Parts: sequence; structure tokens; C-alpha cells
Amino acid sequence: MAITKEYKKYASVQTNKIAIKENDRVLTYKEWFESVCKVENWLNEKESQNKTIAIVLENSMEFLQLFAGAAMAGWVCVPLDIKWKEDELKERIAISNPDVIVTERYKVKDLPVEEGRVIEIDEWKRMIENYLPTYNPVESVQNTPFYMGFTSGSTGKAKAFLRAQQSWVHSFDCNIHDFHMKKEDSILIAGTLVHSLFLYGAISALYVGQTVHIMKKFIPDQVLDKLETEHVSVMYTVPTMLFSLYKENRVIENEMKIISSGAKWEAEAKEKIKSIFPYAQKYEFYGASELSFVTALVDKESDRRPNSVGKPCHNVQVRICNEAGEEVQKGEIGTVYVKSDQFFMGYILDKVLVPELTADGWMTVRDVGYEDEEGFIYSG
Repeated sequence: MAITKEYKKYASVQTNKIAIKENDRVLTYKEWFESVCKVENWLNEKESQNKTIAIVLENSMEFLQLFAGAAMAGWVCVPLDIKWKEDELKERIAISNPDVIVTERYKVKDLPVEEGRVIEIDEWKRMIENYLPTYNPVESVQNTPFYMGFTSGSTGKAKAFLRAQQSWVHSFDCNIHDFHMKKEDSILIAGTLVHSLFLYGAISALYVGQTVHIMKKFIPDQVLDKLETEHVSVMYTVPTMLFSLYKENRVIENEMKIISSGAKWEAEAKEKIKSIFPYAQKYEFYGASELSFVTALVDKESDRRPNSVGKPCHNVQVRICNEAGEEVQKGEIGTVYVKSDQFFMGYILDKVLVPELTADGWMTVRDVGYEDEEGFIYSG
């Protein structure tokens, strides 16, 4: 299953539905499909061993277009943070070794310029218009890597990881089962797309056929304005962003879902949020770049188990083990192990992909926690 496989269908069955809105810029599903096909055709004509493209861009339609187009072409996309300094960018570019880097003009000076592999975004926009929007899907891309991300390891050095397309397609099921999303939902992405939470939020919405609203930057009063004017029904966020919204001291009466991750959403902070979003349903999930979704905690359960990170998500198993790898009793603290189809492929260490699975298919990021009698998981 490819992350872009539904686009062709949506281009014909919901041709004029808005796929992406960025301020006054709008792309319908037909336009979105064609824009992604152009990227695919551009990449397909490149002679490449590595099939890797890096992007150093602000939040924009083009960020998503390049990411989705790379996936459609069977390439790996490497989103690099525009806030990284020159040495941080160089370190990650050396690890990922991209064939081409598409960047904002003001970041060119921070990039290693060789053999013309760096393209400014405005130049790229002019160039991509010369390509036909014909659909030439690559066969069986589900097991091929499509996304390289970075975690800062305990050493402080960047650790690169790879993900295959089907891992995200399996995660998309959680949007429906655990967060009860519908095709009619409109999604607000207010955080930076270089973070996998927000990138996932946008790409999963486009797979389901929803409308995605993206913001260039997280500016609290503008986010609240957008929620009101665009009738947004789902917002992805992290607790620090929610605290910034709370400080605006406004009330947004949308009946909407707030999906938070990245850190535990504390009970006290959740109470405060009720004052600005009185009709919002609050969901939080615990996960990791390596694992994707692990557990989800919904409103009604959050009131009873405020310190929990919730119960395992759809098609996810969780067990708590001791140092010998044996499962411990309920209530006993141990290492959290997870089993699902949402895992990453592994870390890249010295140019070699190293999987992290145990012999029987479990994985851990070495978080510590326990499970209570009702099956709620506690972490940290």
C-alpha cells in the first residue's frame, strides 16, 4: 500500500474538493494529484542510485508536494529543519547523501554546494511546470523506504532512521479507529512539517480525502482565527503549543478534536484548555518516531486515569518486560515493548540499515512504565 495510492481516485470522485489550503492559496484534489504526478515525473527522469531528495523548506504546499511526489516515485524524502545551523545541516546531508536538495533561497549559503544539486524553491517551481501530470506509479513501493528522519541520540549526534510506506498506511487506520476521524473533517496543521507528528497529520489527511489547512508559522492568535474562520474540526498539536493558545485568553466554540502528542498532556493543562475549547474532544497519544502510534487516551478515560498514556491503539500490542525480556505482573514497572505493523525499518549506522526488532518481532525505545488492572499504560 502506497501513501499516495488514493490520490488518483479522489481526483475523479472529489475533483473540486479542497485538498490543501495555505492562506489564500488553494489546491483541489485534481490539482493536488496532478502536482504530485509532476514531481514523480521529474524524479523519474533522474539517473540516480540513491533515489534520495532533501528539502529545507518552510511550511508550504510545495513541502507536501515534494514529499508526496518523492513517495510516488519510490524515492526517499529527507525533511531537514530550516532552523538547523550550517554544521547541523552538513552532518545530516552527509548521512543522507541526497541527489538533490530543494531549499529556501536564504538557506543556500548554509548548504554544501556541489555539482548543482541545490535548487532554490522559486527556481524549482518554475522548472516543475514543464513536466506533464501523467501518472506512472512505481510498482510495489509499500516496502521501499520513503522517509528519512532524525532523532538526537544519547550522544547528541544525529541518528538517522528510515520508514517504509506501508508503516504509515497502517498508522492511518488509527486515525479512523482511535481518533474517530471522518472524510468530512478539515485538519489544521499549525506546527512545522519537519516534525513527523505534523507531517503525518497532513499526509494521513490527504490519504483519507480530508481538507488540510497549513500555516507557515505557529502564531497563536492566527491559529485561533483560522480555527474559527475555516470551521476546522481536527487540530494536531503538542502541549507547549496548547499552552501558548491558552494564554491568548479567547474562547473557540468549534466542536472539534484536539490531538496532542510529543509529551504527556498533564491533567491540569487539560483542565485549562477546557476554558478556551469548551466543546472540544481531547485525544492524546503516546508514540515514538521509531514506533509510530503506541497508546491513545480519550476524554472520558482521561478523567478517570489522568496520569495514564492510554490503552494500546488499533492493531498494537504492548507488554511490560523485565531486564531478562520476560513479561512482568500488572502494576510492576519494567521496559515498554511494542508490537505492530507501524514500526520504522531501522537506524542507519555507518551507511547500514540496522533493524531494532527482537527475535519475536517486538521493539522498544527503552521507555519505562507499567500496566494497570484495566489495561491502561503508564510511562515515564
